[in-house]
Amino acid sequence: MLTLTFSTSVNAKPSHIWSHYVDFDLRKKWEVDLEYFEFEGEVKTGQYGKMVLSGMPEIRFYLANIEINKEFTDQVNLPRMGELTFCHQILTDESNIANGIQVCVSFEPEKHLPDSQAVSFFKQVTQDLVETLSRLKAVVEKTETPISVVKPNLQLIYVSDIERSTAFYSTIFNAEPVFSSPRYVAFTVGKEAIFAIWSGGTKPDNTAPRFSEMGIMLPTCEEVDQLFEKWQQNPNIDIQQEPYTDVFGRTFLVKDPDGHMIRVCPLD
Repeated sequence: MLTLTFSTSVNAKPSHIWSHYVDFDLRKKWEVDLEYFEFEGEVKTGQYGKMVLSGMPEIRFYLANIEINKEFTDQVNLPRMGELTFCHQILTDESNIANGIQVCVSFEPEKHLPDSQAVSFFKQVTQDLVETLSRLKAVVEKTETPISVVKPNLQLIYVSDIERSTAFYSTIFNAEPVFSSPRYVAFTVGKEAIFAIWSGGTKPDNTAPRFSEMGIMLPTCEEVDQLFEKWQQNPNIDIQQEPYTDVFGRTFLVKDPDGHMIRVCPLD
């Protein structure tokens, strides 16, 4: 019997590697000469499958040993040649993360096959083994950029007088805008969030919806009452509802010059 074993380190979930053995669309990413690949039944020991490699006739293979996320071993009986076995093992560490892939290719030639022919055939079969396994490693380790959790990070409200609203929100936020233009002004309200006012066009758009409600959440109910006392002394801040206790804690309402409501309340 002729045997060749090669292994490489890898950093991936065993289930992720396993999917690249049993899913045709994933398998052809690393087995590039694969044109067709299908199992005849359930993927388990004792079942069969079929594959077509580029320039070759259809091959029927036998699943000699299947251990999900651990080992994929298949065998091919070649008429007048012998039995060819491919054993792929996924090696894991204590945390069950794959740290290696080992491939062992063995060939049991027919008794009548000359040794020189058996060796020549085995060399041909295994000549791309290192390259193929390296390609598998690259494919399973490739980190696809996941879609991040989508979080709202801009609140935009329409206003009729950009200068008046800029002055109002500068007072409310006790901060200057981070961006100003004749029709759009923005304030930072956190590491990632922006609050902006917008006139809606070259002229204020009176058809744009207004009367939205924005929230300012403070750490405690006591700080809600303290801010109310401060704002109550400013004649430019229109208090719409004095502090009261709701299901989420102390809260009060303020109205901006365009009628947008501002609710102050404690953090949820």
